Amino acid sequence: MGYPVKPLKRTQRDLVEAMVNLLRKEPFEKITIDDVCDEALVHRSTFYRYYHNKYELLESMLEYTAYIFFVEKGELEDDRSFVTQLIKMISQEPIIFQNLTINNEFFDSYSQLLDIVSQIILKGITNQHEHDDLSHFPLFHSLANSKNVNLSVHIFSGAILTIFMEWIKLDNSNEQTLTDMIDNLMHEFPPLCD
Repeated sequence: MGYPVKPLKRTQRDLVEAMVNLLRKEPFEKITIDDVCDEALVHRSTFYRYYHNKYELLESMLEYTAYIFFVEKGELEDDRSFVTQLIKMISQEPIIFQNLTINNEFFDSYSQLLDIVSQIILKGITNQHEHDDLSHFPLFHSLANSKNVNLSVHIFSGAILTIFMEWIKLDNSNEQTLTDMIDNLMHEFPPLCD
């Protein structure tokens, strides 16, 4: 089973890794394109050869990170294995998620992040290539076959992002707590998650 991601060139990977490294240290809103270029050891013109802005780089970073976790680090057999990998991805470095969401003062990261995550899921459930198709998972199959796919994907993405944001606010956040929170979501919305 594949995951929808376009191959990254070496320079794009360097830019993605630079963004990840910067997100380990500071909120997304404070990261500039110059910061990314300095961290990646590339010129601004190189950045603009691949991305129009840091939001496009963020989308590429999220797609690439998801690809690494979902394809290279684990077999996805069902919705549960997908959710388990998602939990591992977030709980491994929660500071990155914090710096994308709650640590930002002015940047409306939630709506931007919601759009990016929704677009990644939409690509996965509407992709015509068998190796990139997520719709064979029951959860994604339900989303792909809903009356309003775009709205359903945004609602699902919003629910998952909200759980992650609430989890990182907890004093004693750990992987089990996150697992329990997602289990509760799946029990609350069985038609979406069965």
